[in-house]
Amino acid sequence: GRLAHAPPVRGTADAATLLYFRYADQLRSLAAARLAPDLGPRVDADDIVQSVFRTFFRRAALGQFEVPD
Repeated sequence: GRLAHAPPVRGTADAATLLYFRYADQLRSLAAARLAPDLGPRVDADDIVQSVFRTFFRRAALGQFEVPD
């Protein structure tokens, strides 16, 4: 997978990059499989992946993410 090509983690930005490389392809495949055909002209799987990561990192920065036990 793309994880093997990700840079070593040195800080928060690198950790975010590592998360992206680890999950982006899976999220893109899931989004493409579930994307309604009528949304195709306006939204594609990459738009959804960007939205997922933007929301995750914004909420994590606000302390709205808890690591499950």
